[in-house]
Amino acid sequence: MSSFTVPYGVTSTALFIRVKAEANGEHYEGWGLIDTGSVDSGITETVVNKLNVVPIKGKEYHTANGKIVAPRYNISLTLQNNVVFSNIQASLFTNNGDGFDFLIGMDIISQGSLAVTNYNGAMRISFEYPAHGTIDFTNM
Repeated sequence: MSSFTVPYGVTSTALFIRVKAEANGEHYEGWGLIDTGSVDSGITETVVNKLNVVPIKGKEYHTANGKIVAPRYNISLTLQNNVVFSNIQASLFTNNGDGFDFLIGMDIISQGSLAVTNYNGAMRISFEYPAHGTIDFTNM
């Protein structure tokens, strides 16, 4: 089992974690956004260039800005605390200068258990992979 827990400041409204991508013997480390609204995980052009990867195919997505076809790349992702996902097909996305190079989508999130808690004003996210049971706050 692999897992991590990340504490956040009071003003944080986004779920950022450290992520490392690997392909072709190259690696790149940066910030990733945990995005439950994203079907697939994604990488920016910066990651594509650093890893020297070529697209394997495109995939059609319906976004807030309309329909797009995004190229996809075979990579491995390591989330905080060595939570490893090999052979991920990540799609290219544009981050618009928001400071993160990875989207961690439901293709990864759905393989584990994710909890976002806020106790005494301290927000935390915890992730476990693979999942070893359910999280049911009504039975705690």
